[in-house]
Formats: sequence, structure tokens, C-alpha cells
Amino acid sequence: MIDVRELRIGSHYYNNTYAAIGRVVSINGSMYNPEDVSVGLMYDMPLDKDSDPYDATTLPYIEPIPITEELLSELGFKYNPKWSSWRKEQTKINPFICINNMHDGLWRMEAMDDKYVYGNMICRYLHEAEVFLFLTTKFELVED
Repeated sequence: MIDVRELRIGSHYYNNTYAAIGRVVSINGSMYNPEDVSVGLMYDMPLDKDSDPYDATTLPYIEPIPITEELLSELGFKYNPKWSSWRKEQTKINPFICINNMHDGLWRMEAMDDKYVYGNMICRYLHEAEVFLFLTTKFELVED
């Protein structure tokens, strides 16, 4: 189960009830009783024909999304074989994001430009990468 302290408005998770990826839009409850925390997720489309694209669920029904090469490609990263890394140029800001596959599903993520490394982090899941980028650059990794 996801640690309630890792939830952030704007992060993306997989809802295994609907087999769909949603963006967190609300969090209600107490970190002292994580089983009862309600997480509101917004989806790209309605979950069924009689609903809107919003659903509230609890932590046991959502899962983190592992970082994969396919996901990085979907997010606009390009693989650079010279450096054995994935890179995404930021259009709104000067820094770019570089991700290297370490081992066993772990990825080293760096926000940098030509002169400075603004920060780096080892992450396994999309929501961890989203938090890292937001904290170091104030921009979202997944643009809605």
C-alpha cells in the first residue's frame, strides 16, 4: 500500500478497481489511519457511460506506477545512447531532466542545465519523480 505521506495533489497513480491511471485532485483523512484516507482521482475520460471522470477511492485500491522506458517515451523523454540515459528538454525553463536506469527498477533522476545540477534523486515510481521535479524546478513532469 502507498505511504499516505507520499501523496501529493497532481501526482498520478494506477486505480486497480478501474484499471485506469488518475491524477490526485483531493486527499481527505488522517495519516494516522491510512486505511481510511480517501483519495480523489481525475481521469482523462469517464470511467463508465453514466459517470464523470472523477472517482474517490481509498489507499488499498491505488498503486504506484513504475518508471519504465515505455513510460519515459510517453512523457517525451528521448534516449541518448552516448550517455546511456533518457533526457527531456524543458520548454518553459532552462534546466533539463536526465534519467539513468541503475538496476532492479531504480532510476537516477537529475534536474540540470549546462552549468549546474539542481538536484538528483533515486526513484522507482512516477509519483516520486513528479515530486522531485516539482520541488527542484516548480514544474510538473506530466503536463495535463
